[in-house]
Amino acid sequence: LVARKLKGTLLRPFLSLIRREKGLVVITLHNIRVIDFKWFDQLMQLIKSNFGFATVEEIGFRPITQPTVAKVVLTFDDGFTSNRILADKILSKYGVKAIFFVTEGFIGLGEEESLKFAQRNLYPNSILTNNQKSECKSMSWDDVGWLVDQGHTIGAHTRTHPKLSSLTEEECFDEIIKSADQLEKRIAHRINHFAFSFWTMESVNLSSIKMATGRFEFVFSNVRGSIEKSPGNHFLFRQNLVPGDPLWLSKAMIEGRLDWRYRKVRQLAHTKLSGL
Repeated sequence: LVARKLKGTLLRPFLSLIRREKGLVVITLHNIRVIDFKWFDQLMQLIKSNFGFATVEEIGFRPITQPTVAKVVLTFDDGFTSNRILADKILSKYGVKAIFFVTEGFIGLGEEESLKFAQRNLYPNSILTNNQKSECKSMSWDDVGWLVDQGHTIGAHTRTHPKLSSLTEEECFDEIIKSADQLEKRIAHRINHFAFSFWTMESVNLSSIKMATGRFEFVFSNVRGSIEKSPGNHFLFRQNLVPGDPLWLSKAMIEGRLDWRYRKVRQLAHTKLSGL
């Protein structure tokens, strides 16, 4: 985080010269620790004051027909219990409805099992300790039901959060299709939204993209960019935000001022999806 802040500070004068994007922007958040709850509240204030929140129903691939400021759709990945707490304590205060992409096999685990799952599947390149058990806790199924009752949208996020490009066709079917169907039955609501696990283009392949395309109305990646820059409804770009980042940096990301760094990744996404 220190290195991120340093890089951001060095880039700040340059970022102000880049044209900000307009239109619909989907932002991604994951687990948010208690120490970052205040940051999250301030982020909500920033979005409300500078952009405004869009509803889930406004998501769609369409060119900008009129100049407009960016509007934000909020999404959470994985299914941490912090998501449910923030929905209750902060999102309700601002009247915001979000999409919660839940990893089906993660939901309902105890603290010990949640930590093991997070280490193995969600943060394979990090080292988690027993001191992080409470903050890595997954949502319960009651929590997911509560979100539905409050008007939030539940989306699928695979069963175990794998790199789909490394799986067989049968394994992908279980992770994408079977898992979503079971999630749909569990919450008794149609699942129309799906988010790929991990953010790199190497973590997905054309087969997994085709599979998701055939099952869901909207499919999300974590490639940085706006809705209008996306190849279509079945590979929508998002802006990933990191809790604790300076708010000016989060604002710059929402405005697309760092999109230039990911131009090649977006081009690769367009190239890969041209084969659909």
